[in-house]
Amino acid sequence: MKMGFVEGKVEEERLFGDVVFPKTLLPSKTGEDLAIAVAKERNRLSEALKEHGVILVRGFDVGSAEDFSRVVEAFGWDEMGYVGATKRVKMANRVFSTNEIPLDRSINFHHEMALVRTHHCYG
Repeated sequence: MKMGFVEGKVEEERLFGDVVFPKTLLPSKTGEDLAIAVAKERNRLSEALKEHGVILVRGFDVGSAEDFSRVVEAFGWDEMGYVGATKRVKMANRVFSTNEIPLDRSINFHHEMALVRTHHCYG
């Protein structure tokens, strides 16, 4: 994938037929801005996401919720508001905490949407 990215690898990646999982991308040059790279190549990234199911990006300077928000916004996708049974804190636009359950409590294995009465399909 030629762009602001170069192909990367992780030890855990697997091949499913000819499709690598996860698709790993690194910056093509030091200091590459991930949000700008995503905005420039969002169509190619969306196609890669459809093919590989996930894109793992590493090596970019994304140090805050605001930085991550810029990356999410760069994809240009419709916003999907939080729907779920646990309390979450909005950290930045489109960025929420995972949950606010106290650390001394365990979370049993579950499906994120099992307790939600209304389900939405996005795609």
